[in-house]
Formats: sequence, C-alpha cells, structure tokens
Amino acid sequence: MKYILSSNPKGYIILPTKELVEDEIFKRLLKKEFPMVFVDKTVNDIRKPLVQSDNYLGAYNLTKELIHNSTVKSIMFFTEEDFSISSVKERYNGMFDACKEHNIPVYSEIVGKNEMDRAIDKCLKNHVDTIFCCNDIVAVSTLTALQVRGLSVPEKMKLYGFDDRPIAQSIFPNLTTVRQPLRNIGEVAAKYLVSIIQGENNSEDFKITLPVEVVWRDSTGQKIK
Repeated sequence: MKYILSSNPKGYIILPTKELVEDEIFKRLLKKEFPMVFVDKTVNDIRKPLVQSDNYLGAYNLTKELIHNSTVKSIMFFTEEDFSISSVKERYNGMFDACKEHNIPVYSEIVGKNEMDRAIDKCLKNHVDTIFCCNDIVAVSTLTALQVRGLSVPEKMKLYGFDDRPIAQSIFPNLTTVRQPLRNIGEVAAKYLVSIIQGENNSEDFKITLPVEVVWRDSTGQKIK
C-alpha cells in the first residue's frame, strides 16, 4: 500500500481482500474518499462502486443443471474465505437455492491451511457426493486431497469450481466451472473510474453485474451441453 500511495495515482481499481480492508493505510484511503472502484467483490459491506460477475446466477445455473442431469445426494460448499466476502456469500446462495428447490442437503466448510483432510472427513460423514468449491484454486487443492485419499473424481465425488482459471483445463480430470468475463470486468471498472476522476460520476451505489458462462468438463461426470 505504501508503494502504491507513493506513486500518486489519480484513482484505484481494487480487488479487495479481508487483509486489505483491515490495513490501516487502506482505511485512511477510504476516509479520504479517493476515486476507487472495487472489482469482483466487496468485503464487510463496504460501499464502493463495484463491477462483478453474476456470482449468484452462475452458481445457481451450474448446480441446477447438474442436479437435473446426474445423481446428486448432497453438496458440500468449500471456501477459503468467510461469508463477509460478497462473492462467497453470493456463490453459496446460488448453490443453496438450487439445492433447496430439489430438497438436497447442503453443508459448508471453511478450508484453511492444513484443514482439507478434516473437511473431507466431514463430507464422508454426511454422505456428500458433490463438492462445490468457491473458486478453482480451492477446487484444485480439493481434487489433490481427494485423490490422495483414494476418492476418484467424478466416480466417488463430483467436483466443480468457479472462475475458469487456466489450471482448470490442465488438471485431470478437467474441472467443471463457471467462466467469469475478466476482461470485461476490467474494462468496465476502468471506464467508470475515469468518469469518477473527471467528475462525471461518483455514486457509491454504482454496481454492474456481468453475465457468466457455465463450462462443463469431466469433474462432474458428464459434459452437459
């Protein structure tokens, strides 16, 4: 943060994290009302202009289609961040509502460092057969832990993530996920930030939600079209 401030930028595009918003320098930046746009999420309900993908609908659509096209007994939601992160909450809610429509039990677990084995034990205890990871990085860690335990994907456990990072296609099995329009998010955020700097806009309630795309791959057992 000190380095960024020393460069005297006219505005900021911020990918917020819990650690960042608790930083004292960042708190002072918020109080001074520098031109700022958040991307992807907000934290602790901080009100700032926000450009994000449709976290809720992406999770809802993927989960609903999976339920319609395969056998899903119960779903576990894995996240490395808590529900103070807006994207975590929205993705969970999308998955939860799709499951609720079909009376499918839902569980959730925060998987911090060295906690994956405990989380998988909880899956087995509750007869979970599908894991939805809040992002692809968590999904990759989950896949590795499942394979170490001898739980094959998707035969023993279906798995899907969110983001469609490049690694989603390089692991085996390839990861079913939700593709975010990252380029569009950046472009929209940059345009709105310029408008704030030029005095044309300055609404903290500004929010744009961009559409996402479900990408079906092998980790859920079948490539649904």
